[in-house]
Amino acid sequence: MVYELGATTFSVFAYVVLTWTAIMALFIVGTTFWQMNRIFGQPGDEKPTQPVGGDD
Repeated sequence: MVYELGATTFSVFAYVVLTWTAIMALFIVGTTFWQMNRIFGQPGDEKPTQPVGGDD
């Protein structure tokens, strides 16, 4: 019984770790593509955004 409980806990832990790793990998890939798109995209996108209106 203890062995089964330990195996179940390990399975849940491994599943959570794999899911979290997959989410972080997708997040890192998306961020990398966003950074590359920002760097290699339009030449004027790197400058900081100027406030358009006066109402903040």
